[in-house]
Amino acid sequence: MNIRDKLMFLENANSRIYAMVTLLGKPMIYTEARLDRDTVPEGLYMYELRYSEEHIGEPVQLGMSIHGNYLGAVISAEPVELREIEHIDNATLNIDPERDWHYVGGRFSLKEYMAEHPPKAQNGQEKAGKQKPRDRGDDR
Repeated sequence: MNIRDKLMFLENANSRIYAMVTLLGKPMIYTEARLDRDTVPEGLYMYELRYSEEHIGEPVQLGMSIHGNYLGAVISAEPVELREIEHIDNATLNIDPERDWHYVGGRFSLKEYMAEHPPKAQNGQEKAGKQKPRDRGDDR
């Protein structure tokens, strides 16, 4: 457990109710809660969202670990390529809230999401939600 986990209350991903969103063209489920990454089922990917002062309530960045301006977490059946940040153990991807984010709504359990969007095979990757990011060399 890292220091962040000790300082923040993290919720079990299996006990939350989520809203459906489309992010970067992929169907995902969203919650405002901070989730315990270790409770995300194998084969699913968890990312955290950041908002900016100019876009309060809308995501502008997707990352493995968001500290300031935390908006929530998304879970996906497909991985998203993130850009590694040098000198810290994190990776992010800047997103355009008007182009890349669509809030659908509804109330879904993790189990219901998995029934509609079965997890993909891992192909030797690390545990879901903890995949190693690739350096894309850009912010998009």
